Amino acid sequence: MAAATDLKSAVKPFLERGVHLVIVAGGDGTISSVAAALANSDVPMGILPIGTGNVLARELAIPINLNKATKLLASDFAIRRLDAIRVANRLYLLAVGVGLSAMTMRRTRSRDKQRFGRLAYVSAFLLSLVGLPQHDFKLIVDGEPINVPANELMAVNAGAIGYKALRWGPNVRPDDGKLDLCFIRVRTVWHFIQVFFGILSRQEFRSGRLKCITLRESMQIQAPDGLLVQGDGDLIGQTPITLTLLPSALKIAVPRK
Repeated sequence: MAAATDLKSAVKPFLERGVHLVIVAGGDGTISSVAAALANSDVPMGILPIGTGNVLARELAIPINLNKATKLLASDFAIRRLDAIRVANRLYLLAVGVGLSAMTMRRTRSRDKQRFGRLAYVSAFLLSLVGLPQHDFKLIVDGEPINVPANELMAVNAGAIGYKALRWGPNVRPDDGKLDLCFIRVRTVWHFIQVFFGILSRQEFRSGRLKCITLRESMQIQAPDGLLVQGDGDLIGQTPITLTLLPSALKIAVPRK
C-alpha cells in the first residue's frame, strides 16, 4: 500500500502542471497504483506493458511489444474510458478476488515471475488447488444481503483471466458501467477441471459450478474474516472489505480500430 501512495503522490505534481498524458511503464499492479491519481481527471494514461501478465494491455489490444507500444503513444491514439473498482484509497481495473486467486498470488514468488513469466502463476495455482477450501461468504451486494458458499469470489471488471483463450464470458467489458460478480463452487479438482474447460469452450455456465450476477454499485464482504484479498494480481489486504464501482473513472490511450 505504501508503494501505491508514493506513486499517487509522484503523479500529482505533474497533473497540476497541466500534462496531457501520463505514461506508466509496468504491469497490472503498477497501473492500478497510478490509477487513483488519474481517476475522474481529463488526463489519459498511456501504458508501456513491461510486467509479467500485462492482462489489461492484452484486454485493450495495446501492443505487448515495447517498441510498438511506444509508437502507439506517439501517434494519434484513441481514448477509452474504463470503469474501476475502488477498495479503500486505491483503484483496480481488472478484478478483486477472494479465495483461490488470492492464494495463488500469495504462492507466486517474485523470482519465479522474473524467471518463468506467466508460467509462475500456473504452478502456484496448481499448488493452491490442494485442499480447495470452500467458504461461506456473507455479502451485501447493492444493498441486498446474500449468502454464498464458494471457493472463489471475484468482482470482475475485464473479461480476460490471464491468457487470451480464457475469459469470464463474452459480455464482460471494462467500460460497461457494471461489474460481474462471479462465484466458483467446486469440491474436487475434477470439478475445477470442468470449470476450466467450460470457460475454454465458451460454455462456462453449463456445469453450474460457475455463476455470475451483476453488481452496479458496491459490495461488502462481511464474513468470513481474515481471508486474503487480491486486486489486479497483488495482495491488498484481508476480509472484511468494501468495494465500490466507479463508472467511467479512467481514460486509457488505446489503438484506433
